[in-house]
Amino acid sequence: LAAMHVTLTSVEQAVSRSNVLASVGRLADHDSLYLVVQQNTLRTMAQVRRIVVGGGPNGVVRLGQVARVEMGRVPRYYRVSDNNHRAVTLQVFQQPSGNAVQVDAAVRRSLAAYETRLPAGVRLVKWYDQSTLVTAAAGSVRDAIAIGVVLAGLVLIGFLRSWRVTLIALLVLPASMATAVLILTLLGMSFNIMTLGGLAAAVGLVIDDAIVMIEHVARRAGRAGGIAARGAVLAAAQEFLAPLAGSSLATLIVFVPLAFLSGVTGAFFKALSITMASTLIASWLFSAFAVPVLARWLIDFDKWHDPVAGGGARVSLLARTHGWVLDLVVRRPAWLLAALVPFVLSGAYAYSAVPTGFMPRMDEGGFVINYQARPGTSLDEGAREIRQVGDILRADPAVATWSTRLGAGLGGDLNEPYQGDIFVQLRPLGQRPPIWTVMDRLRQRIINRMPGIDFDESQLMSDLLGDLVSQPEPIEIELHGDPARLDETAKRVAAAIGRIPGVVGVQDGVVIAGDSIDIHVDPAKAA
Repeated sequence: LAAMHVTLTSVEQAVSRSNVLASVGRLADHDSLYLVVQQNTLRTMAQVRRIVVGGGPNGVVRLGQVARVEMGRVPRYYRVSDNNHRAVTLQVFQQPSGNAVQVDAAVRRSLAAYETRLPAGVRLVKWYDQSTLVTAAAGSVRDAIAIGVVLAGLVLIGFLRSWRVTLIALLVLPASMATAVLILTLLGMSFNIMTLGGLAAAVGLVIDDAIVMIEHVARRAGRAGGIAARGAVLAAAQEFLAPLAGSSLATLIVFVPLAFLSGVTGAFFKALSITMASTLIASWLFSAFAVPVLARWLIDFDKWHDPVAGGGARVSLLARTHGWVLDLVVRRPAWLLAALVPFVLSGAYAYSAVPTGFMPRMDEGGFVINYQARPGTSLDEGAREIRQVGDILRADPAVATWSTRLGAGLGGDLNEPYQGDIFVQLRPLGQRPPIWTVMDRLRQRIINRMPGIDFDESQLMSDLLGDLVSQPEPIEIELHGDPARLDETAKRVAAAIGRIPGVVGVQDGVVIAGDSIDIHVDPAKAA
């Protein structure tokens, strides 16, 4: 450097100035505004060696003349593994309008074509697939709808004693649901857990609309009798139109506020409310205009009458019991009040005792373990501890596979080298106990073997929802006050909360930076 009349400082400045990507201003020309960018970026080793670092009597001096240029390594303070093997994880995110099942099929096709080009010893492993949850949920709801239709048909035949009446009610059901699906398509919505759940929940309401219309028509037609019976059907339908509309509107109006919710809550309940509202609107239309026509065409009112409309011997045991109870209550109304008091008190107690939560209790087939080692733990030591957790997971027969992120998070965030998470994928439900049993079992084993690790676990959907609302814990408490006393106060609050029954983990919020090496330079000696 001295021979070339170059200093170390000038070399540093020259390298810094030669690798620049920055905006230097804007330029207006011909009705357009251009962004002026200084783009001096280095892409090859040869470009680095040609950087001009100075000049002298013999001309310019380039970096390659005064230094050795070679490839280096950037320190990496995170580590990813799969089943205790070093790995690279790829996360595929679908667009809001995407279909999880279709995205999964497309990814499978792409990976199948790429897998033949992988280097020896490298293999592709799927560690989580949301489409399996969607497919299983869709299948469960589909089966529930089918079972509900069959059971409803059996009940209708048992009470109304006519397969024709039952057929009319069951015809309204698929027609109403098909119309609701059409409305969902026009609104750009998809089949998901909430929309399918809304369809399942609306089955009974749809059948009820058809039955009340048929029963009213049957009563009026039965009174008319003979040839006039069929003519009385349409008049009876017109007579019952207003009560049916009022009843449907009273049910429908309940779902209107849910459709205007916002945020994460709105994303869930908006789909449910719109689905049920669409189904109920379609049900009212078919019950008001299609059921009377079908009843007039299919039912012979000279042969079939409402089984409980005639009274006397035809009155069922249920009707007689109902009449006896009503007569007893009318004569002694105080008994009704005495019977209601225990229910009110029990309901008040249950309201305060029932657990609360954002997500319903369900088995997603996998869960996330968020862990934190001692602050200041090195990356290698943290990896060793995580391998021990992996050994515990491997020994459990319910675990299919797992992936770990040390210094990073499942949502793509970066953590300290002693923090990370583990996603555990379980075997199919028929081959293992419920997920809560497995989580409790693994939690106890990890605590017994590795008491120095602080961790908590949650299912993936709940964990991601916590990230969305910026509150990863079920309860978050904020303390404000004197900074010198906050740490000690936070620890006392955490200790008090930890003694509450049902609490399995508490984070006191005190973030320790870890160990450090402080260097103090003597200016006189350094000079």
